[in-house]
Amino acid sequence: MRTLIRRERMIELAFEGHRFWDVRRWKLGAQLFNQPIYGMNIKGTTATDFYQPTLIENRIFNTPSYYLMPISVSDSGHQCQPGAKPGVVDILSIQQFWHFK
Repeated sequence: MRTLIRRERMIELAFEGHRFWDVRRWKLGAQLFNQPIYGMNIKGTTATDFYQPTLIENRIFNTPSYYLMPISVSDSGHQCQPGAKPGVVDILSIQQFWHFK
């Protein structure tokens, strides 16, 4: 049933940019992205040489680290210092974040 739902979602939301998030939500990155990427041989001089599948890149999807997203710069200033009490904001870290002098 999940396969049918995923397929329907893929068809309905084609070219709308949802696949990036869907693959991560469903934890399918290791199956879909750990594959070599093939393309045309751009150095081919004849048509038969040009249309030969050529290895472009070997992609690696490191699970689970590639499922995580980086912390943005604007959010990084709001983090407490290691060892600080939760909920207490360090004034020095705020000053360094906003570059007060």
